[in-house]
Amino acid sequence: MVTVGVVIKVGSRNETHDNSGVAHFLEHIHFKGTQKRSRQQLELEVEENGAHMNAYTSREYTTFYIDCFKDKVDWAVDFLGDVLSSSRFSQDAVDSERETILAEFDHVEANVQEFMMDNIHYTAYR
Repeated sequence: MVTVGVVIKVGSRNETHDNSGVAHFLEHIHFKGTQKRSRQQLELEVEENGAHMNAYTSREYTTFYIDCFKDKVDWAVDFLGDVLSSSRFSQDAVDSERETILAEFDHVEANVQEFMMDNIHYTAYR
């Protein structure tokens, strides 16, 4: 197995009060379909290639990656390139993801350790 990834040097630290959460939101919305592939096609293609795709956003970075077999690297590079350069941002996808992000936000707020670490970080590094 190999991992093909793209690390973008943009995370929550680059956000302002007015656009807080946009990096995480964009991470999610990229999985909703591209000009060439619908959401279902994205999911099916990853599955058919025996791969695993995921993404995460931290304070410093947003990372997209695919774990795949070494003979699928060319496919993985093409796939990630399509997802990151040709994503469609339909209003339905935006509305759906808004609900998902808000639910995740509530989950983080309920996690005392994460809540405390975020507030300590904010206090130390405004």
